[in-house]
Amino acid sequence: MYLKSGEDSSNSLYKAGPSGFGRVLAAGSKLSLAYSVQANLKDGFKKGGVTAPFGALSVDWLPSPIALPEEVPQGSIGLGGIETHGPLVLGSPSTVSVVGPNCYIENTPFEAKLQSVPSAPKVAVPFKVSYQIKNKTSLHQTLSVNMTDGFFGGDAQSDGLLISGLVDGELCLAPDEEQILSYTVLGLRAGKIALPSLQISSGRYKSWVIHEGRALNRPLYIFP
Repeated sequence: MYLKSGEDSSNSLYKAGPSGFGRVLAAGSKLSLAYSVQANLKDGFKKGGVTAPFGALSVDWLPSPIALPEEVPQGSIGLGGIETHGPLVLGSPSTVSVVGPNCYIENTPFEAKLQSVPSAPKVAVPFKVSYQIKNKTSLHQTLSVNMTDGFFGGDAQSDGLLISGLVDGELCLAPDEEQILSYTVLGLRAGKIALPSLQISSGRYKSWVIHEGRALNRPLYIFP
């Protein structure tokens, strides 16, 4: 069984190996396969509004023959000397392909990126951490901003920082407006300290604009 992105099998996204979970299925088995897709629009389609298929799911069915027991007389073997019973042995798998549904791809309404983080901050010397937020729609947008403690275990701690800026509130953006969300940070001690995580969400689109968590925890090394 393999999942491919087009008619060419060389574009396989997944293929079961010799010991894969979809390699051998017993009678009555049910197999579910889930996958995530990220849309990357080519030049000329950056504005979105594109309909594209999800590819095709192809399943190669190859029956498993059952060997005859040793006590079966050799003279009883027929069908050209086939020494098995049950499903007939196939020279090549029987392939069943299911075309995936079409999806409508829209352009992302926002663009966000981390603009600046100092490489070597020092104790008692203020520094800035900035995020660039852009509204790519023709609508006025209101975003919810929340900054939480960045402590995620280990020796990284966030209690050695003082932070000023929008830590809990709303950010309003006019159509096609771009704003810089800036925070002033002061290190109180030397060592490894984790920045608090920032979450910015859109109530209109029910989605995250920025969602920092465990995987995006950014430790800083504060120098004396």
